[in-house]
Amino acid sequence: MNGSPSAELKSCPDCAAENLGDAVQCWLCRHDLRGVPAIVIAEEVRRPPSFVAGDQFFAALALLLALTVIVVLVGVFLQEPALAVMLGVILVPALVGTMIRVKQQQARHGHVSWSEKLLTFIMSVSIVIGGLAMLAVAAFIAFFLYCIAEMSRM
Repeated sequence: MNGSPSAELKSCPDCAAENLGDAVQCWLCRHDLRGVPAIVIAEEVRRPPSFVAGDQFFAALALLLALTVIVVLVGVFLQEPALAVMLGVILVPALVGTMIRVKQQQARHGHVSWSEKLLTFIMSVSIVIGGLAMLAVAAFIAFFLYCIAEMSRM
């Protein structure tokens, strides 16, 4: 095939090679293509999405997320208070951090998509969990060093 664009192609019935629409014989196997119908190449035209999530949609989702977090925390608190406190320590700073970061991004760029907001929330949760993990490791090391110091006094 040469590099010229064509709106039609012919598929060789012998070797299945693609040929230009005006080809008389196959470029690969030299089979006669005079009786082979041409295939029209068409481009898929996509319709615009019928629903585009806007700021009001994200505001409603954020409100539902906040209510869900509150309901889950209350339910967990009624069943297991210590676990509810731990969930609150993880989720509340992440939610507040997400709101602050989104407001900063909106001030800089004007518009922040809902996917960027969701990604910001996931990153905030990851940062909080990472910070708590580092705090737990530091506490373990401090406890270990304290135990070693106490054992050396004996």
